[in-house]
Amino acid sequence: MGRKRFVAVVIVLLVLIAVTRVLLTYKLTAQGFDEPGHVAAAIELLDRGTYALDPLHPPAHPHRNWNPTLPGWRTVPQLARE
Repeated sequence: MGRKRFVAVVIVLLVLIAVTRVLLTYKLTAQGFDEPGHVAAAIELLDRGTYALDPLHPPAHPHRNWNPTLPGWRTVPQLARE
C-alpha cells in the first residue's frame, strides 16, 4: 500500500507542477479569445470560397498550401446547382 500511495502522490505533484507552469505563462503569451472567429472564417473560405467573416486578416494566397476543390475538403454538402 505504501508504494502505491507514493506513486499517486508523485503523479499528483507532477500534474500540479505542470499546471502551475502553464498558468504562469498566461501573462507572457497572447490571448486566444479571437481564434474561433479565425476558424469560422477559414471554414467559410473552404466551403464557399469567400472570406467575408474576417476581412482584416485575409489569407496571403488562398491556394498556396491547400486546394479546397479536393474531395473531402467540404464540411457542408454542396447543393445541386440549377
